[in-house]
Amino acid sequence: MRAAVVELAARAPIDETISFDRFAQIADLSADDREGVRFAVNAAKPILLRDYKRALVSVRGEGYRVALPREHAGLAERDKSSSDRKLRQAIAKLEYVDLEGMTQLQRAAHERTREAILLVAHAQAQANARLDRLEKAVYGDR
Repeated sequence: MRAAVVELAARAPIDETISFDRFAQIADLSADDREGVRFAVNAAKPILLRDYKRALVSVRGEGYRVALPREHAGLAERDKSSSDRKLRQAIAKLEYVDLEGMTQLQRAAHERTREAILLVAHAQAQANARLDRLEKAVYGDR
C-alpha cells in the first residue's frame, strides 16, 4: 500500500493535486476510506521526502498536493511550530501533577524526566532565538 502511494506521488507533476479517490484506488482501499488513505499517505511521506525530495500537502476535501520546492521551508516552519506547541504541552503535564499520588521512586523518575524535558526546552528556546536573529539579519523586520 505504502509503496503504491510513494510511486504515484513520486511520478505526479509538482503542484498537482492527487485526489483521495485516486489514492484509495492505488492503495486498494474503498473510495470513502479517508482514514485509510490518510494512514497510507502519512506512511509514504518520509520516503517521498527522503528519496524523491517531495512533500505532500493536504488539500481539504480533495486530496493531497505535491508541494512546490519553495514551499518546503514553510512546511518545515509549520512542523516546528507544532513541535514547539507539543513541547509546551509536555512541560505542562510534568509541571502540573499530583506528586502525592506517586511513590518516592516514581517522583524521582518524574523529576528526572521533567529536568530532561526542561533542558530540551531551553536548548529549543536558544535555537529559536538564534533563528530569529538570523532571519532578522537576512530579511530585516517583516
